[in-house]
Formats: sequence, C-alpha cells, structure tokens
Amino acid sequence: MKLLRFTAPLTAAVSDENRQTAMTVESRAGEGDFTIWVRVFSDYAAVPLTLTAADLPDGAACALLIHPWRIELWAGGRLYDEEWPCGTLFLTDVTKDAWVGAGISVTDDPEAGDGANLLLRGPDFSTDCGISANDGSPRIIGRLLSEAGENPAEGWKPADPGVFAGDCMPYTDRDPNGAERYHVLYLKDRRHHRSKWHKGAHQWAHMSTRDFKNWDLHPLAVSIDDPAEGSICTGSWLKTAEGTHYLYYTVRRTDSGAAPILRSVSEDGYTFRRDPGFRIVLSERYHGQSARDPKIVKAEDGSYHMFVTTSLATGDLAGRGCLAHLMSGDGLTWEEADPIYVSPDGDQPECSDYFALNGWYYLIFSHRGRGQYRMSKKPFSDWRTPENPDIPCESVPKMTLWNGRILFTGFRRIEGYAGTLTFTEAAQNPDGSLRF
Repeated sequence: MKLLRFTAPLTAAVSDENRQTAMTVESRAGEGDFTIWVRVFSDYAAVPLTLTAADLPDGAACALLIHPWRIELWAGGRLYDEEWPCGTLFLTDVTKDAWVGAGISVTDDPEAGDGANLLLRGPDFSTDCGISANDGSPRIIGRLLSEAGENPAEGWKPADPGVFAGDCMPYTDRDPNGAERYHVLYLKDRRHHRSKWHKGAHQWAHMSTRDFKNWDLHPLAVSIDDPAEGSICTGSWLKTAEGTHYLYYTVRRTDSGAAPILRSVSEDGYTFRRDPGFRIVLSERYHGQSARDPKIVKAEDGSYHMFVTTSLATGDLAGRGCLAHLMSGDGLTWEEADPIYVSPDGDQPECSDYFALNGWYYLIFSHRGRGQYRMSKKPFSDWRTPENPDIPCESVPKMTLWNGRILFTGFRRIEGYAGTLTFTEAAQNPDGSLRF
C-alpha cells in the first residue's frame, strides 16, 4: 500500500526513474471551489486511470490510497472516487525526493490491507454500499427509512459520489426471529461500466428489508481482490440446510481469458470470504470469455443445477447465445448437460432466474436488458412461451418469492449502464402465466 497526501489545489506531474510519467494532478477553479483530476499510469494500457473529486474548498486535504488492486481518492475524510489498476504502476518506481518536489508526501506500508481506508475517514464519513468486503465493516453500515409508508428503495441509488446500482440479485432468507427478509445484492457501478479500462470493475453491494419500508445497508459482499480481476459479474445466492450461505459469480479477466465461475461463503449471510477451492470453467463447447451470471438452483430431488450466460462455440448452432446447463449431485462436482435455453440469434440471454410455484416452473432471462419468462409443467425442460412473455421491470430483472408474493428487482438506467433500483410485482394466473 502506498499513501500519497497533498493539498488542493495542486497541479503536478511525477515521473519514475526511467522518466516515464507516473502520475499527474490537475486542478481547475470553479466558483469558490476546485475540481481535481488524478491520472495514474501503468504498463497495462497507454490510457491512464483517472480519478476525480469535485467541489473541493481551497486547502482541502487530499489523499490517494493505492493498493495493487484498488486506488481510492479521498478529500476531507470523504471517499470521492475509486479505480482498479492492473499491471505495474509506474509510481512504484518514483523516488521520495520526486514526490516531495511535486508537493506530495508519501508513506509506504507493504503489509497494509483493505482496512487502511479506515484511517482516512472523517468523523461524519458514511457509505451506502461499502468499499471492500475485507475492511472489517460492521454488519449494518446505513439505513433507508420510509417517510410515509413508501418503499424508499424505489428509484434509489447509493449516495456515495459517482456510484450507481446495476444488475440486481434478490433473494429471501429468514431472520433468527422467523421474519422473512428480502435481500438485494446489486452491482456497485462507477462510470457506467467504464471503470478499469471499460472492464466494469463491478463489485457486489448488499441491502435488505423485512417490510419494504425500512432497509438495512450492508458491507460489500464481494469485492475485487486481485489486479487480474476486471469485474465481478452477476450471479446468485444459495443457502444450505446447515445454514451456510454461498454466492456464485464469474470474474471477467483482464487478460481476456475464460471467465471462471467462483463462489464466496459466509456463516452469517453478511460477511463473505472467497472459497479458494471452488472454480469451474466451461468446456470448449461454449465461449468461455463471455461466461457470466451463474444461477444456482437446488431441485426437489436434492440435485443442483446451474445456468450460465454464454454462447455456443461449436456445432450447428455455433454463435447462438444460450444458457449453459450444469448439474451436480453435491454442489462441488459439476457436469455439463445440454443448454437449458438457446437464443434465436447471437444475443446472449442474461441474468437468468428460475422458480417453481403451484406446479408451474419458470425460467427468466433478459435479451438486451428486457426481461422475459418461459413456463413449463416440468422442471428444467419443455419450456413454452406465454402470450406475453415480457417482464415490465427495467433492466435485467430477477425475482424471488417473499411472503408468497412474486417480486422482481431491476434497475432503471441513467445515461448508460446502471442507475437506480426499481421493483415490480407479479401474480400467477390460473393457466400459469404471470400478470403484472
């Protein structure tokens, strides 16, 4: 970890021992305030990572916290921006004299972990979604409270500067007192999918409610922990009969290799850690680089099923988008079956979901962000398209059953990918179709 401190406004450029530009700081005056841009250079890409803090007063104390996997820009005890590096940062070879000459103080602590940001937080610091899954945050980091009985999460996004809500992954679980709690995991987004050289650098944020009037905000469930991780993609939650919680997801790689399916584990459902022994890569039958959005289902016979967004890479249907289907008897060893769904064209069906209700089975996915469903009287097969298959919940809605109600969660876009949360309820018709 490297901690750089300076006072705004500052305009400076720092080079490494090979005279390569390692970092620049640019300040521009507004009406009584300043905006700063910090650009960090590396050997991964010619374009630097840029972090921004706006509306800063003259004399604002700024800090740049640099880990190999994450960079944080702080000012006045507030987190303004984040980026996620890869490769070798040229600033690792900048001398102390060069930093001092640019008006920047430097502290090195190679052993410091994610909790180093605790030292930079002001007394009034708050975050709606968290910074890391590994910084020791408490189980509840904030709350959304209803003022007049409304759902305060409808149209909501985190108040953290520059943060939006992306793909949502709702599920339900019971509190120790027996109350059914509705959880939403969502992709924490900065820059509308343009962070980390457009890889996304998404991480899983977490919130929950017992009544849709008051929500608890929890720490990040899954964060980027390795420079080689381009983004944590959408996935799903599963709880075993023994009470262990699992989160399944793929990781987009910075080397453009096949995206592995990984998982995190928790005993309490709020503090998760990576499971280093779990890793699945799709066979060459599929386009491994685009694999994402694993949905895990425990069937009525106790077997496990996994649906993964991808495309067929071989055979007569090569190039068609599909949901790969994997099966397991124990949740550890998986075998590929035929895809559970194949698109009519090359568009990949995203963010799949699955549920059973009153003898009917439902498969959910999205094409180009718009949710659809299929239905069947058999689990995992014989899907048919209802008269109106559309799910009116923008974008990529997923669902869960909460106190007998079918509730979908998605996001409304703001200027590109990600935006604010939105919710839609469905009911089951006598013929098994859904009405909204």
